[in-house]
Amino acid sequence: MREKPVLYLKREGVAWVTLNRPQSQNRIDLRMCTEIRGVCEAIAQDDDVRLAVITGAGESFCTGDDEEPPGLSSDASVEQIRAYLDLRRAAS
Repeated sequence: MREKPVLYLKREGVAWVTLNRPQSQNRIDLRMCTEIRGVCEAIAQDDDVRLAVITGAGESFCTGDDEEPPGLSSDASVEQIRAYLDLRRAAS
């Protein structure tokens, strides 16, 4: 079983989001992108969250995105690819 690419913990009004792919210096791949989007939606809908902290596991926060184009993944859904592209546009 693969580890979760994004960890989420809410404590005392603070949402702690950890990018959790330290073996790749937390590069954002399609799976991580989908998880980030889900966590952001959950935070946006939670009136108890007053602050969100995003951090990276390991020595790097995030060194960018994986270079493999998301469309080449045979198991990627259209929604996952859309989420990935939305995140890339937002980060630009």
